[in-house]
Amino acid sequence: LDYLEHIRHLGFNAIQVMPITEFGGTWGYNPRQLMSIHSPWGSPDDVRRFVDRCHELEMSVLVDIVLNHGAARGNTLWMWDGYGPNNNGGIYFETGKNT
Repeated sequence: LDYLEHIRHLGFNAIQVMPITEFGGTWGYNPRQLMSIHSPWGSPDDVRRFVDRCHELEMSVLVDIVLNHGAARGNTLWMWDGYGPNNNGGIYFETGKNT
């Protein structure tokens, strides 16, 4: 987390990160497990340490979230949003394909 001091020294007061929830693919914009941190990026405790350190340095942390895209398989949003038969994924998904 030493790099955060360098970023703060450059004058930044906020850091925005891409989606951090468990996802399929390569970069986070098709979430699968909305309540889990993407495991290659660390644990929930790692994220807490990152946020705490940013706050110690008086930097805000903005986390991008994605609710309108998602993977068709293993996606917990389907279960929250009224998943039904015939590949109906509720209000966020149509016809059971990746969006």
